[in-house]
Amino acid sequence: ALMKEDDWWTQSAALGLLSKVAANETVYRKVLPAIGDLAVKNSECATLWGAKDLPGQLSAAKPEVQKFAMQVFTKAYDLMPDPLIAPGGANLATGTKIFKDSVRKWITALPGGSAELSKLPKLSSEWQASRKDTDKYVYSGFSANKAIVGNWRTIDQVRSVKDYEDKLAKEAAQKAKDDAARKAGKKIKKRPPPKPKKYGLAGIALNADGSAAIGRSKMQWSGDKLIKATEVLGMKIHNIGGKDYLFVETGGFSPAHPAEWSPSYYVMTRK
Repeated sequence: ALMKEDDWWTQSAALGLLSKVAANETVYRKVLPAIGDLAVKNSECATLWGAKDLPGQLSAAKPEVQKFAMQVFTKAYDLMPDPLIAPGGANLATGTKIFKDSVRKWITALPGGSAELSKLPKLSSEWQASRKDTDKYVYSGFSANKAIVGNWRTIDQVRSVKDYEDKLAKEAAQKAKDDAARKAGKKIKKRPPPKPKKYGLAGIALNADGSAAIGRSKMQWSGDKLIKATEVLGMKIHNIGGKDYLFVETGGFSPAHPAEWSPSYYVMTRK
């Protein structure tokens, strides 16, 4: 009954107590659906924090409990409103991400949980352009792409491939001009070196088996897509001046963006 109270702190406290017995063989068929229902209807960021013991309970549960939990929580994850709209009409896209992150932790605590999550529809640039659910990305198996396999590091961030081509052309033209001046015996004014930049994605390892890593975070890739928890990023190789560059979408897809919005790209080279 406390799970149905309007106060988030009451719900969170009740959730904390139920999480400790959620995997119990005598009550799991009642407790787990109640937790899943709360996750779907929740609108307060702190409410689901009460379930901090749930992943541990699920990972140690018996197989029949884990199987049932997988069904309950993947269904809840899919039913969670995206975007979550507040009573006043505000788009709570950040809240949606926080809520889904909580449920995702429950699912990944189960055997095969990461694989099940990979099958759920995810936001993509195609969806961003159309806003149609049919354009969300659905993983259907690994598709090899030898061209992108390897370790990559980010060197720039641009709006488009053409912008980067123009930037390289401008740098090459300036270098040619400086070289010609030096050859003519003219002094060249020293330019300060560019300041190091930090990027949202410093680099990525794309392995031949479809696994990927961004730092310590593990994920998958397939074809020309990097598959993250809630979205997929498009990737494409472009050869510029005889050198391969990997362009990876920055992501951040959301229904809160205006219709004309599109992602920029991280520019990467092989390590």
